[in-house]
Amino acid sequence: LVAAGVDPNCLASSTEGEAGKTPIFDAVVSGEVDAARLLHRLGASVESPRWGDSVLRVAASAGRQDIATFLIRSGADVDRRERECGISPLCSAASRLRADMCRLLLAEGADVDLPDNLGNTPLISVLNYGLGAPGEGRVLETVRVLLEGGADVTKVNREGLTAVDIARSRGYTKVVSLLLGAAAAVEPGAKP
Repeated sequence: LVAAGVDPNCLASSTEGEAGKTPIFDAVVSGEVDAARLLHRLGASVESPRWGDSVLRVAASAGRQDIATFLIRSGADVDRRERECGISPLCSAASRLRADMCRLLLAEGADVDLPDNLGNTPLISVLNYGLGAPGEGRVLETVRVLLEGGADVTKVNREGLTAVDIARSRGYTKVVSLLLGAAAAVEPGAKP
């Protein structure tokens, strides 16, 4: 189709909820890394510039490190936030408790404290949205990765809550201890 003149960045326009999505976006959603690579070689943007979401955010949310690595190596912005809620790839991975994806994004330079439109940093997102995991093990692992990446435990969201406040409200005692220890290491005597 590209040889016939079809733009590899053409936008879907007919299906409700799909308008504005590009073929590379669809390839990423479907987990088709080879199709995404081919589309990129044919000129498709890894950023979906004319639509409000980040292709990398979708890969991060799905935990697809192979696709995320390809997108980053192809020039995707690791901190590109989707338009509606301002969710970054790191926030998305953190909220889905994808510790390995968080590690990858941080290693590629993602801003560990970049908030969404509600002021939720990736660390706060883990605790706000990382529910449904059996026990607090995956939450704890994801929090550790973010702390190792330099997350600021004193950041507050628009509701005035810190990660410690949210962890306490969820009953995550191990996470609270870890966060308090991190806060004390940064600023002895500080109370997040």
